[in-house]
Amino acid sequence: GGLFATIGGKSRICLAALDAGTGLATDWDPDAANRVNAIAVGGATVYVGGQFTSMGGQSRSNLAALDAGTGLATAWDPDARGSGAFVWALAMAGPTVYAGGNFSSLKGWPQTHFAAITADGVTAVPPAGGPGMQAARAWPNPFTGQVSISFSLAAPTAVRLAVFDGA
Repeated sequence: GGLFATIGGKSRICLAALDAGTGLATDWDPDAANRVNAIAVGGATVYVGGQFTSMGGQSRSNLAALDAGTGLATAWDPDARGSGAFVWALAMAGPTVYAGGNFSSLKGWPQTHFAAITADGVTAVPPAGGPGMQAARAWPNPFTGQVSISFSLAAPTAVRLAVFDGA
């Protein structure tokens, strides 16, 4: 993923699969409409996040799931939206896809900057912090050794922060 128009000797827009032996682009071509910032793989599904309006032949807002064999979009469509929306990071833990970026809603749920989304469906998991919680971007991103994560709460409440290593 990235921001490119050709890679591995073929025309590919922002997302491609390369042959590990030759470095040449394979026939897999999901035809991204714009930048792809993050990729996570779960079984036969490739999850992508970025700043795009279509992926794998379907309308998708910044998040999409692709069939690893065909490159076609699956029914999974969290619909990440907001002013200047984009997805910067993806990780998987079990059947859950975690997304981070600049978005304010998923499938109509108010969801700011971070979300846990079921990998086998299209429903966003409601925000863990409850109504009124807003998370800001981690800085610097990517980080090494130290990071600042800011957030605000509508009212005093206990907060639990869990950090996942997506490697």
